[in-house]
Amino acid sequence: PARPGPARAMAAREARRLREQKQRTLLLPHEEPVPGFSQSFRASHQLARTLSQDRKSSATGQVAYLQKKAQQLAYVDEARLRPLPPQEKVVAQQGLISDLRRDCADHVSRADPQKPALRAQRLARQESFLASREARHNAACDEYERQMDALSEESRRLTGEASARMKARVDGAAARVDALLEPLEKSTDFLGEKTEEEVRGVLSALEEVTEQRGREIANFASELGGLETDRKERSSKLLKGLAEALSAAAHAVPGGIERIVEEKTLDLDAVLLENQKAVKVLTSKLQVQMVEASKASKKRWNEGLLLWKQKRHRHTVEMCMQRICSDEFEQPPGTVELLGQVRDLQCKVYDGRTELVRALFAAPLKGLTVSAVRSWEEQNTSTNDKAQDSFDHLFEDLRSFTEDLDASAETMLSNLCSELEGHDARAEWGDHESVSALIDADIRPPLKERLDALRALNVAAIGAVSRQEESQHHVLTQLLAFFMAIAKKGEQLRKGIDEFEMNYRGEIEDCVAEFREDCEKNEGVMKDFKCQIDDAAHHEALDELKLKAFEHLNSMEQHYREHSSQLLNIHNRYPGNVAGFFRQQTDGFCRDLGLALEPLPHEADPDASPEAEAAAAEAAAAAAAEAEGLSEWPEGAGSGS
Repeated sequence: PARPGPARAMAAREARRLREQKQRTLLLPHEEPVPGFSQSFRASHQLARTLSQDRKSSATGQVAYLQKKAQQLAYVDEARLRPLPPQEKVVAQQGLISDLRRDCADHVSRADPQKPALRAQRLARQESFLASREARHNAACDEYERQMDALSEESRRLTGEASARMKARVDGAAARVDALLEPLEKSTDFLGEKTEEEVRGVLSALEEVTEQRGREIANFASELGGLETDRKERSSKLLKGLAEALSAAAHAVPGGIERIVEEKTLDLDAVLLENQKAVKVLTSKLQVQMVEASKASKKRWNEGLLLWKQKRHRHTVEMCMQRICSDEFEQPPGTVELLGQVRDLQCKVYDGRTELVRALFAAPLKGLTVSAVRSWEEQNTSTNDKAQDSFDHLFEDLRSFTEDLDASAETMLSNLCSELEGHDARAEWGDHESVSALIDADIRPPLKERLDALRALNVAAIGAVSRQEESQHHVLTQLLAFFMAIAKKGEQLRKGIDEFEMNYRGEIEDCVAEFREDCEKNEGVMKDFKCQIDDAAHHEALDELKLKAFEHLNSMEQHYREHSSQLLNIHNRYPGNVAGFFRQQTDGFCRDLGLALEPLPHEADPDASPEAEAAAAEAAAAAAAEAEGLSEWPEGAGSGS
């Protein structure tokens, strides 16, 4: 064990010294500690905590050291348990012993003279031993021949199976070629519908079949080569085993064993060389057959390509004519959709104008103002502007679509011309010198006829919509002008009614106000008379004041009568004035409406009495009030009280 350091020794001596000293009690239970005593303990604890916080730990380095030490010990244990190779002298000694045992049959040691019986027995055992070695030698050769025959039979079987598979692949490739060329040779009813990419794709597929066949031939040759390589390796192992078995039998000398193995190796090499030649010849024949089949399939494909060009020419022209006769140019979906949008916009605008007309006729006469009619006019103007902009956009889209359709038609003819020129089926051109002449003679006229009809339809639709819009806008403008005139008349009527009513009420209020002022003056005079009567001291003065007071009361009575007559006259004139006012206003409405008023009775009969005229005026006023929806005046409504 390691010796302790000086610090530890010093600490141990100090501890031993402290234990030897006699301890004394510093603080008894019943005593009270002084502040310094408690503070020293607290300071020692604080110092211990501070030192523990500042202390640096070396646990990480110790753990790493221990791990490294354990790893080194594990290496030592593993080295001890690892098996050691034999020593060289032991190997050399065992080799010498083995050589001596193998050569002991060729050397006879000098023996001591023996008895004849013992010598005969020894010779018999020697003959038996030699016969057993010969039997082992022959058995090893026979076993080798049997295994080689089995290996040859297995190689023949595997080669036959590989050849059968290759023949099946060749037949399958021929069947795939026939299947790929069938649409170009037999099933030609829908040949024209196929595209050039599809026809070229058949050639690519034929080339892929040829490439696949070439890969299969290479794989077949590689498989046969692998079989021969495996046979060679297995034969080499059998030869090695034969050599070991013959050496173990020790019937023949090492030179004889080498000659036997060499003869069999030469026979094996001759067989392997012959097989390699056969594989090369077979591979060459398969490749030649593949090339001939590829040439034949390409020739058949070229014949199908010529047939496809003729049928494709007819199919392309037929498809173009079907497209011309279809809805794309007869009734283009874009045109139908745009005209449908025009119709929907027409219906929407018509519904908006209809709602506006309903609002015009549904508005009460009292609510028919100039501002309301102006708002309707602005609404009509806004609706008309929006509708006109929308129609212009739709008509522009319609023209653009027609132009796009013309461009699409020209593109279609250009593509048709390019495709037909690419097909180059001159037998289908007839008497025409070029594809352009063929298209101009047979295909362009029906297409032009349909495009012209479509342009005429667009022009007719645009004209009809424009005329309908102008008619509707004109009618609605006239209605708004009519309602504007009615609204102005209504505002004049309401303004006149307010002015008439204001004058009527003002006249009544003026009359009542003057009467009240006069009443206040008369009351003041009567109060003066009362004060004078109260102050009068003589009967003569009292009688004189009484006479004056009664005279003033008579004048007040006359004033009341005059006020009543004046107010009653105002009220009596009111029905006639109302009738005249409303007849005048009604006459203005009738002139705007194209109507005429019936003549008044005094106009029809000049000899009519004033009472009849007043009754007629009251009847006309009542009729006008009923026409305007005014209720009958209640009694005392115009008295002003």
